[in-house]
Amino acid sequence: MKSMIASTQEGKYIAFKDIMSVGPDGRSKKLNDIIIQITK
Repeated sequence: MKSMIASTQEGKYIAFKDIMSVGPDGRSKKLNDIIIQITK
């Protein structure tokens, strides 16, 4: 993960999609996508 972020050019975006979490009751929940713009 760190190498992917470090090798991304400035101004580009990295998107994390299809994020799932599991609550204490054991049920899965889909979370919103996370989009990060790289600045150096």
